[in-house]
Amino acid sequence: RERESATGNNIAPWAQMLWQPATGRQTNVGSNSGANRFEHRGTITLQINVPAGDGLFLGMALATMAGNAFKGQSTSGGVFFKNHRTQVIGKIRGGFVFRVDFLTEFQFDEVT
Repeated sequence: RERESATGNNIAPWAQMLWQPATGRQTNVGSNSGANRFEHRGTITLQINVPAGDGLFLGMALATMAGNAFKGQSTSGGVFFKNHRTQVIGKIRGGFVFRVDFLTEFQFDEVT
C-alpha cells in the first residue's frame, strides 16, 4: 500500500497483482459425460512501485525476484506459468513513484 508524505518522501515499495483471464475454450468435442476439458489462459501482472529516487534499479531488481519465483513453476493444481517479461512504465503519481511491471502468462486445464 502506498505511504507518501505531503512532500512525496517516505514511500515504501509496494506491488499490486492483476489476474487477467484471456481465453477459455473447450478442447474436446462430443458428449463425454463428466469428462469435458476446458483450457484457460491469461496473464498475471505484478505492478511494482518504488520511490522515484530508487527508480529503475530497485524496480528491475524486484521484477527479477518475481521472475525467479515464477520461472519454470507450476502449482499443485496444474497452473503453468510461461513467457515472463518485464515492462518499464516509468514515473507515475506526479513523478514520486517509478513503476515496473512483471508479466507472466498462465495456463491450466479444467475437467468437468
